[in-house]
Amino acid sequence: MKYLLLFLAISIIPVFDAHAKGPMIINIDNPGFRKLTVAIPKFFISGSGKDLEEMSKTGPQELGRLLVFSGLFNVMSEKAYSDIVTKMKVKSKKNHIKLLGDDLGKTGIDVQQWKAIAVESLTYAELSKNAGEYSLAIRTIDLNRNKLILGKKYTKIKAKEFQLVMRRYADLLLEAYTGKSGIFTSKIVFVGKRKPKSSKQIFICDFDGSNLIQVTKDRNPHLSPSWSRDGRFITFTSYRDGNPDLYTYELATAKIRKLSSYKGLNSGGNWSPDDKVIA
Repeated sequence: MKYLLLFLAISIIPVFDAHAKGPMIINIDNPGFRKLTVAIPKFFISGSGKDLEEMSKTGPQELGRLLVFSGLFNVMSEKAYSDIVTKMKVKSKKNHIKLLGDDLGKTGIDVQQWKAIAVESLTYAELSKNAGEYSLAIRTIDLNRNKLILGKKYTKIKAKEFQLVMRRYADLLLEAYTGKSGIFTSKIVFVGKRKPKSSKQIFICDFDGSNLIQVTKDRNPHLSPSWSRDGRFITFTSYRDGNPDLYTYELATAKIRKLSSYKGLNSGGNWSPDDKVIA
């Protein structure tokens, strides 16, 4: 059985919000539903360095992958709009325009040019680095409404957190368009086997099966994992001491602690809404 939970990244801080209020609802139950065409140009860079160059490419790639995974978007190839991006850079530099300015009329973005090639949603960003940490200012414009629907600035990002930033933004973007957050920062806990004859073990992975972590490793069976409401712990039943006892695993420290070892079955741990009681 799989359990899902939305995780929030503590170290990544949103600084400013979108101007538009309320979601632009994409109704997937509508018989006339079609995918929205989006463009995500390579992120603009403030500064220099191979790391910034690499992240300016991998950021849009990851964001595009997530949007396609949702089934609601088509991501346009960068080759289709490379000339428009070049003109954006030239225009902004020549007229000292901030590409990420609050006023769409002063960002160097020609909405009509993007609409002419059938782009309906444009996401663009600026990436910078200071003292070994990164900052990302990222915006999404809905070109059909000519409105900024989402804008965030993430600061003090470590390199290993960059993928998580893209996932958090993708969750927010889905919420802006559908009214419901995405699943991209969620995790799954499940029971599995490394080999057909192996004992059942507890595993955790990201929403797409990546970043697999094996929680238990001894030769005895492990069953019935369950998330705490805040996502900090999971409970599970283990036969490691011969009896089916209840254990807890803390994600932050990877520590396993026995909770209940009464004679007989200690199973089916379920957390109360405030995480203070386990049934």
